[in-house]
Amino acid sequence: MKNRSSAQRGFVVIGVLLATAGNSFAAGLDDLLAHRAVYDLSLDEASERSGIVGMTGRIVYEMTGSKCEGFAVRFRFLTKVETARKTFTNDQRTTSFESGDGKTFRFVTQAYLNGQLEQELRGNATDVGETTKIDIEKPEKVELELNKSIFMTEHIGELIDAARSGQTIYTATVYDASENGDELVDTTAV
Repeated sequence: MKNRSSAQRGFVVIGVLLATAGNSFAAGLDDLLAHRAVYDLSLDEASERSGIVGMTGRIVYEMTGSKCEGFAVRFRFLTKVETARKTFTNDQRTTSFESGDGKTFRFVTQAYLNGQLEQELRGNATDVGETTKIDIEKPEKVELELNKSIFMTEHIGELIDAARSGQTIYTATVYDASENGDELVDTTAV
């Protein structure tokens, strides 16, 4: 840095710090690989009072993408519940996309009962610095501004980072578009 004024050296240091900060954003995301997990479920036992005589189901979780392209997640939770009088199915399907820099998150969640769409939640969330901006498109248009949060895949990356650094307890405020998509979730991992 010869021949540079102290102001120029200051700008170079700030530029290096900003570039480094951008590159270290949830380093744990670098190690995430595309994967699919399938869990078959069955009811071991139920109290007589519940009225349930049998239940089976399946959970499928699939993640594709990378920190460069962004991450797409598909999640499906299907259950078949049998009572003495009837059988019904619940089918929850969620599809989301999160940019690799953790700044944007798109989501669609659909809930089916016996094959009929009962509820759909669709929208976008954006990290706008000190807050998280939510734009819900369905079931009706709603715009919200919530406290600062991170999105789900970024949360996984931060959990990996925390574990690698030896942290035994990690807390974060996460936006996952659950329920009606209008609340944040405070999480604690041990």
